[in-house]
Amino acid sequence: MTSYLADAANWLRMSLLLAVAACCGNTSADADTVTLSTLGSVPNKEHGQSWLNITPGHPPRSVDGNVLVGLVPSSEFIEFRNFFTFVIPASAQPFKSATLMLGRGRGDTDAPDGFETWGVFDVDASLSTLYQTSDPGAIATAFEDLGTGVSYGEFQVDPEPNDIPDRRKEILSFELNSAAISDLNQARGSRMTLGGRLLTITSQIDAAFGGPISEVGNAKLVLVTVPEPATCGMLALGFVGLTAIRRRAQ
Repeated sequence: MTSYLADAANWLRMSLLLAVAACCGNTSADADTVTLSTLGSVPNKEHGQSWLNITPGHPPRSVDGNVLVGLVPSSEFIEFRNFFTFVIPASAQPFKSATLMLGRGRGDTDAPDGFETWGVFDVDASLSTLYQTSDPGAIATAFEDLGTGVSYGEFQVDPEPNDIPDRRKEILSFELNSAAISDLNQARGSRMTLGGRLLTITSQIDAAFGGPISEVGNAKLVLVTVPEPATCGMLALGFVGLTAIRRRAQ
């Protein structure tokens, strides 16, 4: 009987060692990647993304799909801020990273190095305020909300000043910070909106991400979950069982 238990222990030990090697060599195999889109993310709206501005003497307005941000000349100089709404899945595993992806679109800059800085923030304003209301007071509050609050990161953007049309559709990636990850985990199973503001407005024209949806496209949010620990956990239990068998064999 003792010999039988010893043989069984040796066989189990070899099997577990092979399984551990496989587990350690594929630590990310159980991590899921989920790609979300603003397309259809808001009820009664084709595109869950837009810009918002407040023009003196004119009612506030937004344009569905266009996510222009910055300062552009018109009859007055108008500042635009943008926002993006996503439906966050009710994932069983928490998210460990989030990357916002957006078409370059059109823009301009007078910065010597050719770059502008775009800030991404949390948004407290309701969907009805952002996408439907015509109340100037509510819109003014929402406009301020889009560029303030909890920062999800600041990113350099190289605007395309309409010279190279092919560059307008180039997809840019922005990795959000730990504050965004925390809020995304809290928002699982509901909607979450991200707001954007150009932080380096210094002249009469500093803008990015402008243009129709056919150029900029729908923003994407790529989420990666924490790997499921169950596989290696079961292996740990296997080693506990192996220890018990070896003790009996002795």
